Amino acid sequence: MKLCPLYPHNPEVLLNELRSPSEVLDFGEFSDCMDSASGAGSLHVVNPTFDYVPPKFVSLFITDTGGHNPSYMYRLIADYYSADDLVVKRRPITWS
Repeated sequence: MKLCPLYPHNPEVLLNELRSPSEVLDFGEFSDCMDSASGAGSLHVVNPTFDYVPPKFVSLFITDTGGHNPSYMYRLIADYYSADDLVVKRRPITWS
């Protein structure tokens, strides 16, 4: 489901793009996470540019208008987009 026109058009490629960990951490605060014997870091930080969360793990969508149940998203999309722009394919929900 796409709510934002800025979402990547090819998520299979862009979901693997990583950004610098310094964008989310100040390394000075974590300088004590170095192994003093080997000099190797004991802290591993991954900062993905985009992340994919499988639908079965989503129970609430948080937007600038509040929190919304996944079943309400079709209504929310209809409110934001013209019917001419809206192409929604309903698929049965499978809970595993």
